[in-house]
Amino acid sequence: KNYSIPDLGAVHIEWKEFFDKQGRPQLDIKNQLKAIGISENNTIIVLSNHGVRSAAVNAALISMGFYKSKTFVDGLESLRY
Repeated sequence: KNYSIPDLGAVHIEWKEFFDKQGRPQLDIKNQLKAIGISENNTIIVLSNHGVRSAAVNAALISMGFYKSKTFVDGLESLRY
């Protein structure tokens, strides 16, 4: 069988890049996202291994105006058998 996998436009960004040294949202990341074509109007799904870091990144994104940001709550670990 020939399965077609759609291009999901996935981008890997280390979760630490979303926060400054004090743990607050790093506002510069907004410009970096825009530079690669991600705007506030895009739906963003954030993934991490267990869901904790993705939840933190999701909160940072929402605080920067990315209101369509979502997190995969159970994390990637939940997809492994």
